Amino acid sequence: MAYSMLIPNTSVDSLKTLLFISKKVRKNVFWGVAPTGPIQLGYLDNFRQLIQLGNIGFEVKILIASFHGYLDDLKSGMGDSITLEIADYYREVFEIMGLDLSFTNYVYSHKEYLNESYFLELIKNSNEFSVHDSMSFS
Repeated sequence: MAYSMLIPNTSVDSLKTLLFISKKVRKNVFWGVAPTGPIQLGYLDNFRQLIQLGNIGFEVKILIASFHGYLDDLKSGMGDSITLEIADYYREVFEIMGLDLSFTNYVYSHKEYLNESYFLELIKNSNEFSVHDSMSFS
């Protein structure tokens, strides 16, 4: 494994020490993407790094920001079913690119944002702040 590829200009020994200080510490890496269209070649670097981190013991968590893609689609007029299809397409491509299910978990934002407990928390928090209050914080 080319550990030095993960963090450039870092010795292999110091990187191994950093990554394996304690087996009891859970190591996670998060990466998010909004599904707004076809996958770009620019993601390849991210895939390579996520796969390397997964192979050395990190749990890779990918947020597919389907709700954000949906909001973008409302502006462009594409529609909600297309966004969810694109979100599923992203996951399929990520798996084909090598993001192994043994170390990768996927989270879809529309499932998180539209569940009852999240919505109730949002309403509760919105009662505690006004637009005027939030503008005075800045």
